[in-house]
Amino acid sequence: SRPVYSGFLLSVIGTTNIINLKPTIMKQLISLFALLLSMTAFSQQVMVMFDIETKSQSSFKKAADNWFQAVKSTVGDTPDMYTYQVQDSRNMRMLQWFDSKQAMADHMDKMDAAESKIDETLNKMEPMPEEDWTNFSTTTKFKEASVWEHIPELSTMDDWNAMSAEEKDAMKYRRVQFFSTDFGQENAFEDFRKKINALDKELGVKLHMVVYRSVFGASGKDYMVVLLDKTRFDYHSNWSNRMKTRQASDAFKAMINEGPGGWSAVAEENWMRVNDMTY
Repeated sequence: SRPVYSGFLLSVIGTTNIINLKPTIMKQLISLFALLLSMTAFSQQVMVMFDIETKSQSSFKKAADNWFQAVKSTVGDTPDMYTYQVQDSRNMRMLQWFDSKQAMADHMDKMDAAESKIDETLNKMEPMPEEDWTNFSTTTKFKEASVWEHIPELSTMDDWNAMSAEEKDAMKYRRVQFFSTDFGQENAFEDFRKKINALDKELGVKLHMVVYRSVFGASGKDYMVVLLDKTRFDYHSNWSNRMKTRQASDAFKAMINEGPGGWSAVAEENWMRVNDMTY
């Protein structure tokens, strides 16, 4: 039995150990979630994102495989967890979607209640080889957990929704930009994105883009804009074609030149889905 194994991976699945916080801080987190639930409509889809750094992806995968096997056999079906490798880095992103904040809170409660049973199941499983365990426990760091709210009116996913499951599965690449807005500039940022989307539609520019608003935990990041494509090469090729169309438009040039400057891109990442780490 390795007692740290359970607590360490609980930070990925999203229980009260969500970011390995001390109990007093954890109570504050729970209170914050309760406040968010009381202030915001329950129907909006949310995404939980876990930011993980590992020097041994293979050992991390073996630990995650064991953990999710124990969860599935103990709790039953849970919301799928998707894993992405941040290219040119040691960082991983594990993402889990919920239909609402209430569904997220219910899942956290469910995982809390099953914690001891999951521990028992893990202890009965064949342990990881010592070398893999050492690599995992010494080279993997859970850096941050954040909650993001999907904003459908800023996203352009109609074409995506019309695709088959096979076509969607082929879209393994994600181009991700994080934006920070100045105080009181949230509405201006969102209005600007709506105008850009409307102009793209008028120009015949198509792209799969989903936009999220930060709810909790993303330090210095207020919005996340995600573009979906097959590969990094395809993204750049499609981006080049989009920009040729946009830059030929006087309306686009005027909109960019006149756009308010109350926000900025603070980070940009390239993600590739790790196919065998979907749980």
